[in-house]
Amino acid sequence: MPNDYREVFHAGHTAYMACIEGTGNIKRVTKLYSKPPRENVMLTVTDDPVGVHFAFIGNRCSRLIYRIRDKVQAPPHRSCQDNLTEAIAPYGLTPDDVPDVFNIWMNVDIDQNNCFVVKPPVVKRMITSSFGPRWTVS
Repeated sequence: MPNDYREVFHAGHTAYMACIEGTGNIKRVTKLYSKPPRENVMLTVTDDPVGVHFAFIGNRCSRLIYRIRDKVQAPPHRSCQDNLTEAIAPYGLTPDDVPDVFNIWMNVDIDQNNCFVVKPPVVKRMITSSFGPRWTVS
């Protein structure tokens, strides 16, 4: 069966499903869903010792975010959008094809003005190699 690059992760759907299924919330999810109309479980979290992730938006750093938030010009500063665009290019995909992202271990809250605020991580260090065995593909 050929790859269907239209089936992609959807952060908002994932967070909402966690809430209505009673399996998580906007910061902790157990199933990562593809966007409608497919709505398949793409990944299942089997163990999550941290439990704080920026799971509900699917946003990523971009040139505009760096320019406005950090007063940094991108390029030359690389953004997550740039990195993901480069990663999917060999598959014939374009910057428009970059899907939502799951910002694992990113601690984001909503402040009194109902705006996002990025807070320090809840853990000082999480070994990258621990990512693999803790997640299983469904």
